[in-house]
Amino acid sequence: PLIENPLIKYNDKFLLLHTQLTLASLQTFIYDLLRRDDPEKFMDSFGSIFENLVKDIFDESKIRYIDEQSLKKHLPQENKVVDFLIPHEAANIFIDAKGVEIHERGMVTLSHSEISGRIKNSVLKTIEQAHAVNREILNSPKFITDFKSESYILCITYKNLMLGNGTFLEKSYATDGVSKIRKNHDDAYQIPDSHIFCISIEEFEYLMSSCKEHGRQPYEVLRYAVEMNRTPSQTVFLFIQHLEKFFGQVTKSEMIRKTGLDLLERMTENIPGLKQNVNLVNE
Repeated sequence: PLIENPLIKYNDKFLLLHTQLTLASLQTFIYDLLRRDDPEKFMDSFGSIFENLVKDIFDESKIRYIDEQSLKKHLPQENKVVDFLIPHEAANIFIDAKGVEIHERGMVTLSHSEISGRIKNSVLKTIEQAHAVNREILNSPKFITDFKSESYILCITYKNLMLGNGTFLEKSYATDGVSKIRKNHDDAYQIPDSHIFCISIEEFEYLMSSCKEHGRQPYEVLRYAVEMNRTPSQTVFLFIQHLEKFFGQVTKSEMIRKTGLDLLERMTENIPGLKQNVNLVNE
């Protein structure tokens, strides 16, 4: 509730409760406001904007990637495709940007079948698309990149939907959906459940920016996360926890940081209490 309403109106003025609460609210304020009246219509338009944000993060990281349009040129016309592919001599990473949301309360109150239905067009679709592309990579020697026995899937959502990794999905509310996908694809190119991760755009930002800062590759982090998840005591639910353990300290996107500071600077003239605390953002 405090993140949704970080300001208190008092004597015709808005008082700031805490800078961090305000910043957390700002991260999704416009998103929440625009989708409030007609979520479905908004999400139809938001998808391309979200994909462009992912692309901007890619470009800033300087890590090589192949986008959807380039992939389509090398795929059969009706073949399903992911938004991005990170090719590497050690492993391929299939990435789909899904601007979807399940309200936090819904994750608790909805039945397994209802949750499965809501993620059908997001996480399960990502898994299916990744396998469809991986199949063509295996069967087409002249494809844009080589087939790798070690591959990963990333489903990126705007908000953190707390969906965990593929193992959690398969064992909880997406058992039937994952099983159906498995039956439709040969074992030769299947990507293990443990190699599937559902992460927020913020976690993706930290992943790519930290890789750039430390000279590492994304597959190294995913390989580490898979290894850690094999041991119950090392398993974590939020991907950011793997990032913090792998890098020690995550790095934020400079592009996004500057954009956020610019927005905050413009707000300081209208929100009492914010200007004297804006220095906290720069620390």
